[in-house]
Amino acid sequence: MFTALKKVNTDFPLFNVKDDEFKKYGQIIDDIDSDSLLKVLADKTIPDVGNTYVASDVSLESLPITTTIKTNIFGGLPIEVGYCNGHSHQLNCLEWHNSPEVNIATEDIVLFLGQTPKLQNDHYDVSDIEAFFIPAGTMIAIYGTTMHFAPCRTSDRGFKCLVVLLKDINADLPENLAKPKTLFKYGKWLITHPDNEKFTSQGAFPGIIGQNYELKLM
Repeated sequence: MFTALKKVNTDFPLFNVKDDEFKKYGQIIDDIDSDSLLKVLADKTIPDVGNTYVASDVSLESLPITTTIKTNIFGGLPIEVGYCNGHSHQLNCLEWHNSPEVNIATEDIVLFLGQTPKLQNDHYDVSDIEAFFIPAGTMIAIYGTTMHFAPCRTSDRGFKCLVVLLKDINADLPENLAKPKTLFKYGKWLITHPDNEKFTSQGAFPGIIGQNYELKLM
């Protein structure tokens, strides 16, 4: 599938997560047994349109393996284990947390990634974005400096993707809080593409410069 996707998506560089280019964004986690996570994740539903994000899911958080993730990747700090399921196919936004994020999906996905050191006055040029094909069942941990957003689907079935973060990230901020214009939620900095009305209408800063990349299917 990767080769076919790469052939039809020429607007941006597309790599396999196993390529060396991924090492500046994160790492593959191959020493944690993810079978129990994938089994529970597979039972979650995909919306008919758009995406759904659940920050904290008891059925996932109660699995013993989450303690290993908490210790090995987050240094024992409290975490939340949830999921993002849906049909995304565009870049749309870039977010970052200044702490790790763990992902694993039941389907092949593609992530658009950037790096916070390349932010210029809260703007990010899409020429500095790289996309990565992540095969189903591959667990990754992206660094706190890695900019990302919802996965892109690689088929009409959509995707189901685990999301593990430090506890309370993505919770709503208090109203009237004096804050940087890119701080969107607790522990979540975000810039959006100007064409993304869903997020500009919510007050997200339109800091993405260039094309709103779209992942084309074969």
